[in-house]
Amino acid sequence: MQTIITRLEKDNYIKLPAPDRRSFNRFKRKKLEIEFKEPNYVLGGKVGDYDAITLRRVNSNSENTFWRYLVDRYHYLGYNGVVGRFEKYIAYLHKTPVACLGWTDACWKVGVRDNWIGWDKPTRVKNLRHIVNNFRFVIFPWVNIKYLASHLLSRNIRSVSTDWKNQYHIEIYLYETFVEMERFSGCCYKAANWLYLGQTKGFSKGKDVHVNHGIIKDVYIYIPNKDSKELLLWN
Repeated sequence: MQTIITRLEKDNYIKLPAPDRRSFNRFKRKKLEIEFKEPNYVLGGKVGDYDAITLRRVNSNSENTFWRYLVDRYHYLGYNGVVGRFEKYIAYLHKTPVACLGWTDACWKVGVRDNWIGWDKPTRVKNLRHIVNNFRFVIFPWVNIKYLASHLLSRNIRSVSTDWKNQYHIEIYLYETFVEMERFSGCCYKAANWLYLGQTKGFSKGKDVHVNHGIIKDVYIYIPNKDSKELLLWN
């Protein structure tokens, strides 16, 4: 799946600078030097048992390095970098990291999403920037706090909306995510009031052709207000 930035260049709407030939995967080139010792205990109970869970926006190079390290080590997809707009967050219980979340530009074309909105191609090109994608969400192995995932999703929706507008001067009208159905049930998204739309077809867009990788993902969206669809159809 392509992001809006790469697809706009493909369709000659914008011109990006020449690509950096160095690998984006800095983890393969150089091991990150992180002073972090994984906790030797498990945090249990329910989210209501704790009153010190914070959600911090990544604002500095050191925080970004720590976020990259955590996501690359503990998320099943790792982390190879992103192109375009993004926001990143780390959740802590006191000083212990418990989760990471990341948001980026929406995928260029998603059948069930685009049909739900009612988009034609020109309107999609114009308004896709108002959708953001929850491209990474990971809770760490030392955390087994019931309802934490849905709690963090709900809190992060509020903060990313403000941060995205302040950073990029773009209002968010819709949130999306893709859940690999053979690995996860998507229950935390359902509990956080995300709407299941359907499934992807198992294709991704390469440089020149669509490739059938066979990985089917469930598509979820979060609708922040009752006018979201109307705003995305506005032209």
